[in-house]
Amino acid sequence: MIAATSRDRSIERYGAQLRTVTAEDVRSGPALLGLVIGYGLIMESIGQPPKEGLAKLLTDYSGLSFYSCLLVGCGYAAGCLVRPELRRDAGRRLFWLVVACGLTSLMFPFFLTFKELVLPTRGFLWDRSFAHIGRLLFGTSPWTLTHHVFGNPTGARILDWSYRFWLPFMFGLPAVSAVLFADARLRLRILTTWTLCWILIGTVAAWYFASAGPCYFNTFIGPDPDYADLLQRLAAIGKQAAVQGHPIAVLQFQPGLVEIYKARALASGGGISAMPSVHVAMASLFALVGFRINRWLGWAFVGFVMMVWTATVFFGWHYIIDGPVGVAMMFVTWKLAKAVAALAYPERDLGAKTMLRLTSYASDTDEGDADDCQAERAA
Repeated sequence: MIAATSRDRSIERYGAQLRTVTAEDVRSGPALLGLVIGYGLIMESIGQPPKEGLAKLLTDYSGLSFYSCLLVGCGYAAGCLVRPELRRDAGRRLFWLVVACGLTSLMFPFFLTFKELVLPTRGFLWDRSFAHIGRLLFGTSPWTLTHHVFGNPTGARILDWSYRFWLPFMFGLPAVSAVLFADARLRLRILTTWTLCWILIGTVAAWYFASAGPCYFNTFIGPDPDYADLLQRLAAIGKQAAVQGHPIAVLQFQPGLVEIYKARALASGGGISAMPSVHVAMASLFALVGFRINRWLGWAFVGFVMMVWTATVFFGWHYIIDGPVGVAMMFVTWKLAKAVAALAYPERDLGAKTMLRLTSYASDTDEGDADDCQAERAA
């Protein structure tokens, strides 16, 4: 009898958790996924990717997303043990965790279809202009300034680590945001900004400002002694670092992108595009989110943005102006996402109905725990 009562109360609690998912959530989550699917259908119709290649990417990224979200979910469960109040809208957070899993599963295969199969048909039209702007602003090629400071194996490794640390932050941001923030508007704002970054900055702007970047200038645009010198210096630094037993991963990655580009293949991590810098744009989103958590965390990510920007110029991935343009576009996207979130959630935070549900759930939980304790004593 006692076991049956406890089981019934557990079922009621799970039901109360599910009721914390609001109608606004149910509309907003699928709408965001629908936006990504629509983007993917457009890229698929234009790029005509091989079905086997696209299916493999979808499978690979779905698996990576599942295990990443599972890890985040376990972290959230551990947090609930330390802070029981986190359980009060667990159903809602887990709903958005599933949405985040869908976003990361779908976005990257579709974005790679654009970057590797669609964008190459545009050609590289802006490299000479962007190279000239950088030299005009600084009186020399900006990459030389970064090499004055970091032009040794140790400095290159620091920038290489900064560049590589960007990847887990970028991939994990949707899942972490889904369970970390209780503010419905802020959660949707972050996920919307993350999604639009790939569509507006990484696709629309990249198509218009099609460019290869300094490290590929001599390969795709034409001979330039300045950028040839850049490649020679990077090769020398790479050899020194390899001799020391700590190779520079970024330098080993650059030649592979040329092979993928020339083969017109659909592969994970391929594609060549400089303006605007998605790396710097996404890093600025980390800072914007960081300030929502803690001022010092926000400023730490501002420093991270500067390091990523420096790395993009140092290794020749980007022209000096690619980073600031990416940051500016991210701020515009962040503002746009704020308006979208306000439309999706007319009332601030959870809304009156959801707060009522949470209050009812908390009351039921407290009463249920007391009843269970009394039953155990009686037994």
